[in-house]
Amino acid sequence: MSNYRSIDINNAVVIVDFSMMEKNATMRISNKITNDISQIANNTAIFKRLYNNLIRSKFERLPNYSKPQAIAPIDQTTMRGAGVNYKTKRYITHSTLPFSLSALKTFSTPQKIIMLGLLLLSIFGFTTSAILTFQILVSVLSILYFTDVVFNLVVVLRSLQSADEITFEKSEIYNIDDKKLPIYTLLCPLYKEAHIFPQFLSAINKLDYPKEKLDVLLLLEEDDVETIKILDKMTLPYYIKKLIVPNSLPKTKPKACNYGLSFAKGEYLVIFDAEDIPDPLQLKKAYLAFKKVPKDVQCLQAKLNYYNPRANVLTRFFTVEYALWFDIMLTGLQSFNSTLPLGGTSNHFKTKKLKELHGWDPFNVTEDADLGVRLFQKGYRTAVIDSVTLEEATSETKNWIRQRSRWLKGYMQTYFVHTRNYKDFIDQKGILHYIIFQFTVGGKVLFILINPLMWVITLLYFTSYSFAGQFLETIYAPPVSYIAVVSWIFGNFLFVYYYMIACGRKKEWDLMKYVFLIPVYWALMSFAGAIALYQLILKPHYWEKTTHGMHLASKYKKYSLDKKLSVHPVFQGILTQAYSVITSIKINILGAYNLLTTSVPEKSPNKRNHILIYNWRDTSHIYAGGAEVYIHELARRWVQEGSRVTIFCGNDNRSVHNEKVDGVEVVRRGGTYSVYIFGFLYYFFKFRGKVDLVVDCENGIPFFTPLYARVPVILLIHHVHQEIFRVFLKFPLRQIAEFMEGTLMPLVYKNKQIVTVSNSSMNEIIRMGFTDSKKIKIIPNGVTGMNFSSQPKTLNPSLLYLGRLKNYKNIDIAIKAFTKVVAEFSNAKFTIVGSGESYVKLNSLVKKLKLEKNIIFLGRVSEEEKARQLSQSWAVVQPSQMEGWGITVIEANANGTPVIASRVSGLVDSVIDGQTGILVEPKHIDHFAHAIKNIFGDKALRKTLSENAFEWAKNFNWDTSASNFQKLIHGLIQEEEQSKAARVPIALSKTKKPATSI
Repeated sequence: MSNYRSIDINNAVVIVDFSMMEKNATMRISNKITNDISQIANNTAIFKRLYNNLIRSKFERLPNYSKPQAIAPIDQTTMRGAGVNYKTKRYITHSTLPFSLSALKTFSTPQKIIMLGLLLLSIFGFTTSAILTFQILVSVLSILYFTDVVFNLVVVLRSLQSADEITFEKSEIYNIDDKKLPIYTLLCPLYKEAHIFPQFLSAINKLDYPKEKLDVLLLLEEDDVETIKILDKMTLPYYIKKLIVPNSLPKTKPKACNYGLSFAKGEYLVIFDAEDIPDPLQLKKAYLAFKKVPKDVQCLQAKLNYYNPRANVLTRFFTVEYALWFDIMLTGLQSFNSTLPLGGTSNHFKTKKLKELHGWDPFNVTEDADLGVRLFQKGYRTAVIDSVTLEEATSETKNWIRQRSRWLKGYMQTYFVHTRNYKDFIDQKGILHYIIFQFTVGGKVLFILINPLMWVITLLYFTSYSFAGQFLETIYAPPVSYIAVVSWIFGNFLFVYYYMIACGRKKEWDLMKYVFLIPVYWALMSFAGAIALYQLILKPHYWEKTTHGMHLASKYKKYSLDKKLSVHPVFQGILTQAYSVITSIKINILGAYNLLTTSVPEKSPNKRNHILIYNWRDTSHIYAGGAEVYIHELARRWVQEGSRVTIFCGNDNRSVHNEKVDGVEVVRRGGTYSVYIFGFLYYFFKFRGKVDLVVDCENGIPFFTPLYARVPVILLIHHVHQEIFRVFLKFPLRQIAEFMEGTLMPLVYKNKQIVTVSNSSMNEIIRMGFTDSKKIKIIPNGVTGMNFSSQPKTLNPSLLYLGRLKNYKNIDIAIKAFTKVVAEFSNAKFTIVGSGESYVKLNSLVKKLKLEKNIIFLGRVSEEEKARQLSQSWAVVQPSQMEGWGITVIEANANGTPVIASRVSGLVDSVIDGQTGILVEPKHIDHFAHAIKNIFGDKALRKTLSENAFEWAKNFNWDTSASNFQKLIHGLIQEEEQSKAARVPIALSKTKKPATSI
C-alpha cells in the first residue's frame, strides 16, 4: 500500500511520505510545486493535526465512544481533515456536517422504539386475531398503493402539460462572452477505473468552455496504486490536477468529493463520473441557467441517459427507466418546488453554498439523493436543465444488482435521516411537501420491498383459488378489495404507459416493445431491495462498487454509440401509432374536462369586437409553419388596435391548454383530428353569443363553421391541397380529403368572404367553384423586424432550408442536388432549420450520401437565430411541391438572400424568376443543382439577386396586411349589424295586431 498522501500547505499541493514518519518520526517532503522548506517549518501545527487525524487512527485503540465525538479540520479555512470518532473507529470525512443530518447512525432512538413497537404490535395482533391483523395490513397497503398511483399520475400529467425545465436558445449560448465566464470546478472521483479514463479525458476535452477556466480535479484513492501509477505516466492537460485522497474510513465516493471540495477554486462546481460523456455545452448552459433562475435555486440537475442502451435487454430496461425518471418524473416533481432527489452525476452547484451546506454526507451511499433533500430543507431549490450526460448502462446482472442495492440502501438512509425530525420538516415546509418526500423517497423503497408479497397474493388467488381464495376474499373485504383491484389494474397499466410515453418522447421506438417485459425488471429491483435492507442493518456504510467500462470489452464493440438495432418498419409504425393514439386520448380527456370546468368571459365593453380564429395549430406547436405565423402576426396587431382575439387550435401535448401570447388568447383543445370536434363543441357551449366574427383557416380541411356559427365567417386559404392529397395520401383518406376540400367545402362556404395570400391561390379557388373574384381578397404575408439581421455572408458557400420537415416540401430533392454541388464546392455547407416527421428519413439520407460534414440539422431555432441564418447564407432553397406563398421567401429576401424555388403555385408569386431568385422545375435534382452552383460560382449574379431581393421584400409589411384584413372584418361586422337592424322592424310588423273597430 502506498504511504503517500496529498496535503495543502499555503495553497500549495504537496505529497507527504508518511512511511518514514511511522518508522523514525522524520518527514520527507516531495513538493511537485516549487515550495520553500521554510514554509513547512511554519506549519508544524497543521502537520501535528494531520498526524493525529490520519496516523494515530491506524495504531491507537480508540475508546468506545457511545456518542459521536467531532474531529476538527486541520485548519479553519476548509473542512479538510475533519471527521468523527464513533464507537471504536475514527472516520476522516473532510466534512463538518452535523451528526443529526448524517447517516453515521442508521436509526435514531425514537425510530428504534417506533419500529420495535410496530413489530411487537404485529406479533400481538397475529397471535390474538390474525384475520383482523391481515385486514388492517392489506387495507393500509392498498390505500398506500392507490395513493401512490394517484400521486404518480399527477406528477406525469404536470410534466406532460408543461415540462418545468430550463431550456436555451442557440443564440444565447453563441453570444456568451468567454472572457466573462467564471472558473468552473469539475470533480471526478476515480477508483480502479484507469481503463476508462481515456474516454473521460476525451469527453472533457470536448467541453465548449475556456480551458484556462477549467479546474478539473481527479480524486484518486490512496490505496488505488494501479490507477495512480498509470496516471503518473500520462501527460495530462494543464487544467487537470490529480489529488490523492488520504486512505481513511469511510471508503465512499462522497468522502472523496468532500476532499476535492476543499481544493475547489471555481465559482461553480459539477461532479462527473469517469464513464460520463457530458453534453459539450453543459457548462455554458449551467452558467446561463444560474443567471436566469431565482436566488434560491442553488443546484442544477442535468438529465442522464446512456450511450450503450442496446447492449442487451438489461441496458434497454435501464435506458427506459432513466428516460421516464429524468425526462418526465423529475420535471413533474420540479413543478411542485419540492424535494428533488439528485442523480449521482452532472449536479451543478454554487461552490460557496455547497461548502456552507457541509458538502456531502460521507456515510450515505446515495449521497446525491440525500443532498437534494437537504437542499430543500435548508430553503433552496433544484432546477432541471435541458442538457444530457451520457453514462454507461450496467450490462451485467450481478453488477446491476450491486449498483441498484447501493442506490436503494442510500434511499433508505436518506429516508431515516430526514424523518428523525419530522415535526420540524412539517413546520418549516408544510404537510404537502412532507407527503411528497414520503412518496418520492420512502414510498419508492417501500413498494419495491413489498411488491413480491403482492405478486404472490395475486398469483395465489388466480392459481390456487380453492386453497387460498376464501382467505384472500376475507382479508380483502369491500371497499378495500375495490381499491386494490383499481390499483392493480390501472396502476400497472399506467406505469407501463408512462414508460411508453418516455420512449415516445425520446423517439426510441425500438425500445418500446421491451416495456411489456418491464415486470421482470421490477422483480430484479425487489431482489436488489432485499439486499439493500440486509446491508442497511449489517453493513450500512459499505460501498458496493459498480464496475464500469464493460462497454469497452470486445463482446460489446459491435454496439457503437450511434448504432441502433433495426426494428421491423411495420412494428415501429404500430408503436408510433399506438403512442399517438394514447397521447391523443389524454389530450381529448383533458379537453372534455376543460369544456365542463372553464368558461369564456363575456364581451368586454372596452373592446371594439371579439374575433374568433379557428386554426389547426398555433405558433407554439412543434409543427408550426408559415400559416401559424401569418395568423399570429395579424392577430396580435388586431389586439393592439383594440380588438379581442381568441385563437382556437389543437394541442401537441407540449403546451398549456390556455395561454395569452402577445395579448392574443390561445385556447388549445384536442389533437390532430379531434380539434375539429372540439371546435364545434366549444363554439356551441362557450363562444356562442360572445364573438362577433369567425376567421376559419383551412389547412386541407376547414372547421365548417358556417354550419353552426351565426356570425360572419371569413374563410382563410393559403393554398389548395388537392395535389398534395393525390400524391401523399392513400385510400381511403385521399378520397375523403379530396371530397371534403373539393366538393363539400365549396358547397358550405359558397359566397362566403375568402382571404388568400397570392394570385395563384385565388385562381385555384375560383376554378374549384367557391365563388367569383369579387368575394376573394388577396392579403399577402409580411416580414417583421425580428426577421432582419445585418450579419455578413459566410466565407464559404452556404445554402439554407427553413421550414417544416414534411414529405411534400421535397427536402430530399435539395439534399440529392447538394451532392452534385459538393463535388464542385467541397467546402459548401447546407443548413436545414426546422422540425417535422421527415427528419429521421432525411437524416438517414444524409448519412447514406456521406454528407454529414456538409449538411447539418439545427431543428427549431429562435427568431434571432433564424434571422442570422437567413442573413449569413448565400442562398435559400425552397423545393416544395405546393405553397400558398412561401413566407420564408420574403424573410430571406428581407435579409438580402436570394431564393431557389420550385416553379409551383404560390412560389411563382413570391419569387421573381431571374430577379429575386431562380425558379426551377419541381423535383428536378439536376436543375436545382445547376441553380445552386450558378449562385455559388457567379459573384456578380449573387450580388444582383441579393440587391433585388432586398428591394422586393420592402413591398411586404405585416402592419399593412393586418390593417387591410381588419378593414374587411369591420366591414362584415357592420353589414351584419345593419342586417339585424333591418330585420327587427319587419319582425315587429309581422307580430303587430290589426286595429279593432268599436
